[in-house]
Amino acid sequence: MTLAEGMFWARLGGAMYVFPVAVLALAFFQPRNTQTAALAMSALLLFPILVASRMTHALLLALPVWLGVRVGLRTFSRMMPTPMD
Repeated sequence: MTLAEGMFWARLGGAMYVFPVAVLALAFFQPRNTQTAALAMSALLLFPILVASRMTHALLLALPVWLGVRVGLRTFSRMMPTPMD
């Protein structure tokens, strides 16, 4: 039951704080799959968590956010059409 409750609150928190920011960032900035873009997106997605949570919780979430951003940017860059040369 503890694991189920933790998963519920983690998903709810992600849906409230991270998902809207991620959708807006991908829609307006359209970042490419680079290390700099991944770092910037990770910082952007961690900012609401830092504001809404304690610093230690945010630091523990930094690695999963970084990995999620890398996978998300890779998938996003595959979906975007390449510019004509």
